[in-house]
Amino acid sequence: MFSINATFSQKENYASLLIPSALKEDANAVVRDNSIEITIEDVDAMTVLKKEVITVLNKLGDNYVSMSAHYDDDTKITELSATIYDAFGREIKKYKERDFLDVSAVSGGTLYSDSRVKYVDHTPVSYPYTVVFESEYKTSSTGFIPSWFPVESYFLSIEKSSYKLLNPKHFTIRKKRKIFILIL
Repeated sequence: MFSINATFSQKENYASLLIPSALKEDANAVVRDNSIEITIEDVDAMTVLKKEVITVLNKLGDNYVSMSAHYDDDTKITELSATIYDAFGREIKKYKERDFLDVSAVSGGTLYSDSRVKYVDHTPVSYPYTVVFESEYKTSSTGFIPSWFPVESYFLSIEKSSYKLLNPKHFTIRKKRKIFILIL
C-alpha cells in the first residue's frame, strides 16, 4: 500500500498596507486579531489560549502592546511566543519562552513571590510594526473565567476579535452580563 499525504501551511501576511484605510483613520494601533479560546476540562482544570496581533501605527500605539503572561502556583504557562514584523510583513525578531524575562509581579523588590510575570521588553525602531503574541496557560482555578473586551480603548481599531468557550463536560456556568453605554 502506498500513500501520499500533503500538508499546506498558510502563513498570515502582516503587512500594514493590507489594513483597510478606514481602520487606520484616527487610530494609533489596529488589533488585527484578538482571539481567546478557553477550555474547561474539569471543575479544577482550565486551559486558556490567547493570540493577539496588533499593528502599531505610531509611537502612541506602543501603549496597546503587552507581551506578558502572569502565572503563579495555580497557573502554569505552557506556550509563550512573540514575533515582530515590519511594515511589509517581514519578520524582524522572534521571541520564544526562554527569551522572556521572568520577574515578580509584586512590587517592592521581592526576590520571589507566588505571583510572577514573563514579559518581553521590545523597543521599536520604526513604524508601523506588527506584534504577534501567543500564549497558553493551564490553571486549576476555574472560579473566574477570563473576560472579553472586544473594544478596549480609544484610538484603537479592531479588525477581528473572538472569544470561544469550550465546555466539553457541560458544567453549569454562572455568568454576569454587563452592558456599557458609551456617550460621545
